[in-house]
Amino acid sequence: FDAKFFKISPREARSMDPQQRILLQVAYAALENAGYLPDSTQSSQRDSIGCFIGATTRDY
Repeated sequence: FDAKFFKISPREARSMDPQQRILLQVAYAALENAGYLPDSTQSSQRDSIGCFIGATTRDY
């Protein structure tokens, strides 16, 4: 997990639920596969892009 890439401190990354780290990576990959790339997507488009995720348990 690349905490720096997601602008998360190493301390916070160590305490995160492993499922949350995976979720960040998968959500980023989904947006990337849809053609929304941080450096090439227009800023007006970035303001209207969202990712909604739900989770039911936190067993970690």
